Amino acid sequence: MRCDCNGRSRYCLRDAGGLHCVDCQGHFEGRHCERCKDGFHQQGTLPSCTPCRCNPTGAVSTTCDSRGRCSCKDGVTGDKCDRCPDGPIGATGCKQSRQPRQDSGNCFCYGHSSRCSAKTGYSVHNITSTFASGPDGWRAATARGDTPPDVHFRWSPKHQDLEVISKNSLPVYLYAPARYLGNRLLSYGQNFSFSLRLDRGVRHPSVSDVILEGNGLKVTASLGELRSIVPCGKKVHYSFRLDEQPSSRWRPQISSAQFHSLLQNLTAIKIRVTFGENGELPVSYFPFRYFLRPGSFLLIQTLLFHNSFYTSYFINK
Repeated sequence: MRCDCNGRSRYCLRDAGGLHCVDCQGHFEGRHCERCKDGFHQQGTLPSCTPCRCNPTGAVSTTCDSRGRCSCKDGVTGDKCDRCPDGPIGATGCKQSRQPRQDSGNCFCYGHSSRCSAKTGYSVHNITSTFASGPDGWRAATARGDTPPDVHFRWSPKHQDLEVISKNSLPVYLYAPARYLGNRLLSYGQNFSFSLRLDRGVRHPSVSDVILEGNGLKVTASLGELRSIVPCGKKVHYSFRLDEQPSSRWRPQISSAQFHSLLQNLTAIKIRVTFGENGELPVSYFPFRYFLRPGSFLLIQTLLFHNSFYTSYFINK
């Protein structure tokens, strides 16, 4: 068997799955030296990984996205999480403001405002999964909810991520736990975001890579153009806005009232994590892997703005 290390190592060891690379160069790791180590990212086609350099005080973790942007704690901004609203971050972080909390980006207010803050008595609520102590209620199954015996799902305590391995021809999805479901009306117009990485193989997106279900309604979205290729070995960030606008890419396109109805009783969130081509899977060890990482790779971040949903509470900034 050939030692396939993407040109980043000349040494392999044999195990039950065949050959795996050792001594990967350029801060790479993985069975085929295909991904950057935690705390590093790859810039374009550079032959080595670049340090993330996340600010340890302001960042959630040492990881960053493909552009080197770190995931920041509440109230902290900047690509490296080194800025506060009033200037550079201090040794103890950002000072808490007595003013109502305001999101650093735009929010959805039906065109009446481009900024919003939490109404008195309400607060912004983030729903996240860090996988620091387990799978956090996530599970892997087919679109019908079945888990075939040749689909393997595990949590890695070392990397604090989830791994899905399948040799089944049916697409496998990750199902969100109950705390992401139920009445999510206040999430209307906000972003639903996650990051994934395909370990090996060349696979094309489908029309049903992301699925939302609720109140007898279902909308789906693709992870890219249907003729495109899902990137292999790279963490890719995806974000979908929770509304009926064409730019949000949900299909079929439903009315605003229907989308509100779906969110009022959200019963399922499914994210596709295996990609076969024409129903055929390559014969190789662990043909499909997806990793969900914490920190800058929060699985889902939903911002709930009370006053951006109810028109009687618009606050222009």
